[in-house]
Amino acid sequence: MPKVVHTLTGHTNAVSCVSCSPLDEGLAVSAGEDRCLKVWDLTRGYSSRSLPCTKMPTALCLSSDGCTLVTGHLDGTLCLWDLRQSRAGSQPLAEVRDHSQAILCLSRTANADRLLTASKDNQLRLWDFRQLGTVQILKAPHFNIGHIGSMGRGKCHAEMSADARFVAAGAADGQVFVWDLQAAPGSAAAVRQLKHHKEVAVAAGWSSDCRQLVTADKAGGVAFWICHDA
Repeated sequence: MPKVVHTLTGHTNAVSCVSCSPLDEGLAVSAGEDRCLKVWDLTRGYSSRSLPCTKMPTALCLSSDGCTLVTGHLDGTLCLWDLRQSRAGSQPLAEVRDHSQAILCLSRTANADRLLTASKDNQLRLWDFRQLGTVQILKAPHFNIGHIGSMGRGKCHAEMSADARFVAAGAADGQVFVWDLQAAPGSAAAVRQLKHHKEVAVAAGWSSDCRQLVTADKAGGVAFWICHDA
């Protein structure tokens, strides 16, 4: 059995999400329903600083270099934080509201300057750190994003493949939608619908070689897909 090294305490309400640095194994950031972000030193087991949020955080993601933090919020806002400069009580560098409803998921992409966002407004967006805005919107007819949890606690996981070609997300009717970013917008190949799950599909993830997709549903069912076009 794995050994518990540290028990991290500090939030005064439920912890809603955690993101670990891809480069620094000793750095993690958490968000709680106490509207507080905490930066953790995992080596020593304590919080190095706290950052207050004026909006309820629902998702967060550290950039590929671990220096920038993006938080998603209940009202659809994205906030950008510079962890190199922020101190206890610091405010975000920027706030952008591209989505009209709660952010359900933030995930890193193959492009270090971009982030994949998923929202209860049934849109996925590729968001650029440098431009501080959306560079591509992913949606489809009859796509209602699948998630677990009630309003304010909704969660899902959408993901871009490592070659930056495909984006996959689960739907409320159990289908898995796959967007091909190399296909012509509006073409039949631009969006594929994979059918297997009988319950709400809530998570999708790609293998490192982009040839396999794994998806999960609300009832605990897991499906593996072979992607011949990857």
